Amino acid sequence: MSLVKLPFLFTGLLSGYAITSAPQPKVATVDRHRDVRPFERWFSATVRIHSFILKVLTCGPPIIEMAVIIADHFPDHPVSNTVLATLVRGPLSVVRHITWSPAFLVSWAVGTLAGVVRVQCYQTLGRFFTFEVSIHDDHKIVEDHWYGVVRHPSYVSGSLSVIGLGLMNGVRGSWFRECRVLQTGVGKVAAGTWLVLTVYVTLSMAWRSREEDRILKKQFGDEWEAYARRVRWRWIPFIW
Repeated sequence: MSLVKLPFLFTGLLSGYAITSAPQPKVATVDRHRDVRPFERWFSATVRIHSFILKVLTCGPPIIEMAVIIADHFPDHPVSNTVLATLVRGPLSVVRHITWSPAFLVSWAVGTLAGVVRVQCYQTLGRFFTFEVSIHDDHKIVEDHWYGVVRHPSYVSGSLSVIGLGLMNGVRGSWFRECRVLQTGVGKVAAGTWLVLTVYVTLSMAWRSREEDRILKKQFGDEWEAYARRVRWRWIPFIW
């Protein structure tokens, strides 16, 4: 095990925190767009709950893994004994198996870089980026940066980041795997919850992207049609 893994875990942690944190305050129910289908009403009402759960599941493991790595490197410190006794299941020798691997590096790269893209989308849309579907009086179609490549870059990047960071936390060499947390009831519930929520949120955002296109087309008419001709793809260029 090496301290070299710490900066990767820390940047992954920052990415996970950023993608699950709303850049704008919650939009009041009365201010949300009314011309939406029932599922979108449900998703807008619960999206911050999903985001909070994913934040815990995405950010918790790297925090714990960093603590275990540091404690193992300073075994004589009294706090280290408490950390290792609390967070390591089985003999302390399993901590030596926590290390980086090609799978870790790939999943970290996908999760972190996709997180950077999502944060850039926050910055590009500014106050127009909300977790709930809403149309401002001065709303406009944005075609800058990633929005000139696909129409919904924040959704695809958010999904890729959650997937990448989740895999980073669970591949061989991770605390979650090597310290046998995955074999516990709590570990299985956490992994199952992450999997179900990741699939659910990804499919929900795919649905929402279609819904947003419909709303924007109705709101902006020919201007949106021209934008859709220039930027043909919703999520993935040449695919969808």
